[in-house]
Amino acid sequence: MPLPPLSFVVLDTETTGFVPGAHRIIEYAMVRVEGGAVVDTYEQLLAADDEIPPHVQVLTRIKPEDLAGKPTFADVRDDIAQKLDGDVIIVGQNVTFDLQFLKRNGIDLTERPWIDTSMLASLVFPECASFSLGYLSATLNLRHDPPHRALGDVRATLELLERVWERLCQLPQEHRAIAQDIMTRAPEGYRRFFEALPSATSTDTPAWLSCRNRDSIDVALQPCPADPPPVGTVQLFDDSLSPALLPSFIATAAKGSRRTWFAVKNLTTILRRSPPPHGATAILPPLQLPDPATIARLTQQEMFTADEASLAIKLLWYAPHHRDGFPLHGGEKDVWNGKIACTESSPAYRAQFDAKAQALLVDHRQLLMFARDEDNAVLSNDDHIVIDDASMLEDTATKTFGASIAFDDLRAAAQGDATLMHLVDLAELWTGKIRGQEEQHLLGPQDAGTREAKGLRDAVADAVARDDVPSRTRDLLLALQSFLDARSLEGAIAWTEVRLGGGQLLHRAPVTTGSLLALHLYRKHAVTLITPPGCDLVDVLPPDIVTRETACPLPGVPLSYDAPAGMTSDRLFEEPPDGRTVVLLGSKRLIEQAFIRWTERLEQGNTRLICQGFSGGQGRMEAEFLASPHAMLVLTPWMYETLDLPAASVDLLAIDSLPFDHPSHPVTHLRSERSGNGFTAYSLPRLLHRLFRILRTFSRQRTSGGRVLLLDKRLHEKTYGRTVLAYVKSVCGNGSRPAGAGSGQMAML
Repeated sequence: MPLPPLSFVVLDTETTGFVPGAHRIIEYAMVRVEGGAVVDTYEQLLAADDEIPPHVQVLTRIKPEDLAGKPTFADVRDDIAQKLDGDVIIVGQNVTFDLQFLKRNGIDLTERPWIDTSMLASLVFPECASFSLGYLSATLNLRHDPPHRALGDVRATLELLERVWERLCQLPQEHRAIAQDIMTRAPEGYRRFFEALPSATSTDTPAWLSCRNRDSIDVALQPCPADPPPVGTVQLFDDSLSPALLPSFIATAAKGSRRTWFAVKNLTTILRRSPPPHGATAILPPLQLPDPATIARLTQQEMFTADEASLAIKLLWYAPHHRDGFPLHGGEKDVWNGKIACTESSPAYRAQFDAKAQALLVDHRQLLMFARDEDNAVLSNDDHIVIDDASMLEDTATKTFGASIAFDDLRAAAQGDATLMHLVDLAELWTGKIRGQEEQHLLGPQDAGTREAKGLRDAVADAVARDDVPSRTRDLLLALQSFLDARSLEGAIAWTEVRLGGGQLLHRAPVTTGSLLALHLYRKHAVTLITPPGCDLVDVLPPDIVTRETACPLPGVPLSYDAPAGMTSDRLFEEPPDGRTVVLLGSKRLIEQAFIRWTERLEQGNTRLICQGFSGGQGRMEAEFLASPHAMLVLTPWMYETLDLPAASVDLLAIDSLPFDHPSHPVTHLRSERSGNGFTAYSLPRLLHRLFRILRTFSRQRTSGGRVLLLDKRLHEKTYGRTVLAYVKSVCGNGSRPAGAGSGQMAML
């Protein structure tokens, strides 16, 4: 396949960590291409002063003995710099990471033209579920030799660039003109790359230039009527492991005479599983929808960042109706959140309410926003509100009746506006000073009274008053402004935290949510809650609210499980089961230990180990898990709840430890303290809620013989363990097995 007729260097580094100032380069590799041919190849292992962390040894397969007697980076810096001489474009997969490390080590290429192949791949491979080099190498059959090493990554990246170029050359003139117009205003590397495209020879749109949706799940629907309760009485409807329950509810209501709102936790996931039937429609939240006015504003910018440019091309090529309708990747997500997404006042969002349907689907947060609005014109007194997954209402109400802001979103919104960019810098300095070295720090009224807060408050007020600030940006500024008001921090739970990548966030939550739900929802509307069977609805349903219970008309779905005493997850790693296994470990520290201990051993047995925190983001982990016939996916229970795997994709779910809330989390800690006996009144009911959701998630993803293993020794050693086992048995129905049944793992499987 031809390469672009440009001079460029494809490079990669292997490092001891992710922070340029704290970690070291231990391998560097590159190839130089001139006139479409490779003219130079270089690779070098590099000695480092600090030790190679165990997880990095597993990731890179570089051991301390491999670096014995090798030069340091300083020893070869001049040789590397010489090979980068001339007017060359720097190319790499997630190349900004490598550029920052090289800059820290005395080779500053950040002002040189560069391009990121992961971004380019996301432009022209919309069918791919991930744009990591490992996944693309497997999916596109790239030459990736040796794996895990810098030169292997460089070779795979070079071939990926060839594949990207091949697809770009297939574009008809219309699409090519769009890309070249945008890229003339993008960073120089992208401008030169797209200028080098040959003249279009095709007038047909290539088949790949469309986004493919996952096949929906076919489930047998049954009539599932739910008569609305009187206003002020909450109807409780036991949930089931059956994937047909909610679709049956919706299909029945769509044919009814009374309008019914269905509020779900994750609307986009529900829609991916099954589109709404005739007579039903979905109202997507503002953040999921592109605003045509902001798209026009973005595409007319005089200059673009790399992420803005790639997003602008995708918006014009794919014309997505919603956020999940095209391959949104990397930093483009911040640009979408900061510049493109609708607000509650956007015409594109409001137009959804013109739909004539008897069943309307919204997410939890939208419903609570409607209910909270004193001038609410969306919900009618005659409407019936059905809330699926009601055990999550506390968490959703915590966010809806509180506030949060991610500074990465605000910074993306501020791009191109020097005044707003300075404001974001001030905001990050203010929160960073408050937080100090802590990853998480509680906020109080005193933090809004500092000199820095006053200066920031004045700057935000000036920005909000500007007429030229887009509505999405104004919403973000108003969220920030609320944290600078001491009154909003009184009697609230507020804190600042930092993400793994360094991004800072602010959160504020009410002390309790049950009373707010009663005030804005239960006392004003006919409400049915679909709840985990046999659980107290902690901080969801206040004791003074009248309830009535209604039996589920659908038969239960049995789920096989076992709780073998004395067995640990180590046994699964030692003797990996056939097929695909999900293992839920209780902390990121335990996941790291499993990654270090088992990755290479399992690879020798042809089983792929995919670990949260070490195998990319959620999309990449899902994609690589599904691409491997023998795989073990290791993650926390909290992430598993959000996992969107198709039916018949998981053979075994192993729960290593009971997924209690983290007791140190600000909201959990304070609400538990307010509940008297915090463990039995708050923590244990929330544990049972989460266990039910995990089992329900697995029931939708399991193969016909799929089963669950409960491995926490507390099930057999603690008094509450019997309560948990009894609950699991009641939920799993006829598919259950007595705890400890079977004569070991292999007999059970």
